[in-house]
Amino acid sequence: MGQSKDIFSEMGNCCKKKNVKRASELVLPLNTHREFEDSVGSDKIVVIEIYSEKIPMCRAIEPQLLQLARNYQTVQFFKFHFDDVYDTTEKLEISFLPTFLIFMGGEEVYRIPGRSFNTLRTKIEECLSVAESVGIKKRKISNASDKKVKASFAVNSSTALN
Repeated sequence: MGQSKDIFSEMGNCCKKKNVKRASELVLPLNTHREFEDSVGSDKIVVIEIYSEKIPMCRAIEPQLLQLARNYQTVQFFKFHFDDVYDTTEKLEISFLPTFLIFMGGEEVYRIPGRSFNTLRTKIEECLSVAESVGIKKRKISNASDKKVKASFAVNSSTALN
């Protein structure tokens, strides 16, 4: 009997998926302007949804956003509540909710108002393609403290997207 218990526990362990993130880990909340600045300052591709729980469309798109985050795990996904840090959303000149912002190399490269997930998916794919083509520079940036190198990456990335 003890032997069957061990077999079932081993079966359970081997069937568990590794590196599977929970929904709460896929799209992280940003609660302050500082958190927003830190997230977009990354050398990674960053997607930020600016939303409000008061707007039904923002609540309705949650499952689709989670699916995108599952599909593109090399991209960082964040949510930024419009009302929580109003000064930041005002500086960003957000006029429609939800709005998706895509940052690459610390620079905003795309702004997608509404729930156009096909457009969002296409733009993420474009950013991934550019990141892959300038991957050598991207790796150097992560180890360099020189701001000129970071600026060069941002210029090369945004130029390639135009």
